[in-house]
Amino acid sequence: MVLNGAMGLTCRRKRVMVACAALCAVVGLSACGGEKYRYVESDDGHMFVKIPKAWNVDSEGAVDFRFIAFDYGTDIDFAFTRGDSTTPWRADFSAEGDLGDVPSGQFETQHLDARVRDQFLLSQHIDGFTEQFGATDLKRTKVALGDLEGYRVTYTVGADDDAVKYDGVYLIDDRRSGVYIASVNCSTDCMQRYDDQIEEVLTGFWVEL
Repeated sequence: MVLNGAMGLTCRRKRVMVACAALCAVVGLSACGGEKYRYVESDDGHMFVKIPKAWNVDSEGAVDFRFIAFDYGTDIDFAFTRGDSTTPWRADFSAEGDLGDVPSGQFETQHLDARVRDQFLLSQHIDGFTEQFGATDLKRTKVALGDLEGYRVTYTVGADDDAVKYDGVYLIDDRRSGVYIASVNCSTDCMQRYDDQIEEVLTGFWVEL
């Protein structure tokens, strides 16, 4: 996918893509965001994400658990199509400061077992984990990002001084082969103070299919 939807250049570098921002600056591509952001690419080269340069990528890479599980036994029994990644990927990030007072969150991607794609409903997945977390104030809005469609979801876990606000984008591609997630959490006050940066994180990633 074209970088930020504007230029005929795609930064394809593994792991934390600080070099991507530097490349954009060298060739004068203002649409790359200059040095305001650091970039991360998923292991399979499908998902590209960005966070403010001052924030940290706490961990990034393949994980040995699934965000979306099905009753088909172990991973080795899973059925994938050509080009799919058989291993889920996750990147955890956070701003500098005390946990809860600054944003933290995750980017996640997982390809779906080919045998269940026709039956999989993203809305049911969202209902499942929000119920498990005891979420309140749940709001879900349909959204689209390029060729992806899904939901923008906000909810609260906990109450009073312990309340944590969650804001996330949950998307699936038009082949129904992969799910792509960006999620941020922090206190109510934190959400308001970092509103612009959180919005950029949740809507500024892109996917190459």
